[in-house]
Amino acid sequence: MPSLSKPIFRDAKARIREALEAAAEGRTELAKAIFSEVEARKIKGGRAAHQEAAEAARHRGVLVFLHDTDKALAAYRRAIELDPENAEAWNGFGLLWARTGALDEAEAAYRELESLGEFSIKPAATWIGPRPCTRRA
Repeated sequence: MPSLSKPIFRDAKARIREALEAAAEGRTELAKAIFSEVEARKIKGGRAAHQEAAEAARHRGVLVFLHDTDKALAAYRRAIELDPENAEAWNGFGLLWARTGALDEAEAAYRELESLGEFSIKPAATWIGPRPCTRRA
């Protein structure tokens, strides 16, 4: 059972997996707390650490995507600040802006996404939340 009492030196990927498991089990508050913990620890590192922090921020956004647009926008915005070349963050950001009717902001997000190169959609079975784009190989 995942918990916040895990040692601080835990691998970020392992903690993210724990949070995803908690979310899948319906324990979204625990999942959000774990994602926030990973993000807070990783923003102190370099680019690779920022990418892991951005991943945690995106997952926080996914958890609130359907019921709290403002929190989801804030999480995706944070993910973009930490890793501006991440297609999944730009895609979620664009989806959220479109949902609010802010079409200029949505278009700007999708232009950023487009500028990153060619993308494909991940299969729905591997993702919770909005269907993200990923760079094609």
